[in-house]
Amino acid sequence: HKIKGHFLVDIGLSVLYGDKALAEIGHFILEQGHELHAHLHAEWLVRRWNMNDSIYSGPAGHNQLNRELNHRFLQFAAFKYAQLFGLAPTCFRAGGYHFNEHTVDAAHAAGFRIISNFNNDRHQGYWEVSEEGLNNDPFKWKNGLIEIPVDYSPEPLSDPWEKYEAHF
Repeated sequence: HKIKGHFLVDIGLSVLYGDKALAEIGHFILEQGHELHAHLHAEWLVRRWNMNDSIYSGPAGHNQLNRELNHRFLQFAAFKYAQLFGLAPTCFRAGGYHFNEHTVDAAHAAGFRIISNFNNDRHQGYWEVSEEGLNNDPFKWKNGLIEIPVDYSPEPLSDPWEKYEAHF
């Protein structure tokens, strides 16, 4: 259909499989004319870097990370994205849509201009957002970072294609 896609690659894959594998995936997506943005499952870094994850309840998402670790992880994501793809990072999404106020601040500090973590159905009651956010429309966080809410994310991501197509 000649539609350009918006893809997020998990930067943490570089610590699991190496830079070469991640770079090949990302460059293939870019060469097809699609957008490529940064995604990071924090638990990959916690496990691979042998951090004490016994303090975390289940896989350590960004929502469980303190200010310092969120900043370090987002700096890593921005650095690795620029290193592998030769582009300044623009958009970030945390793994599992798990994020906290430190993630929002860390993404801004790392140079991201956009994040895409919030969904009112998932996060209702956890966040105070503008009227736009309540409707899953784009809004700005207090630090000026733009949030493009995730308006459709079926669980699990294994339904037949026809179900997704019908939704859209």
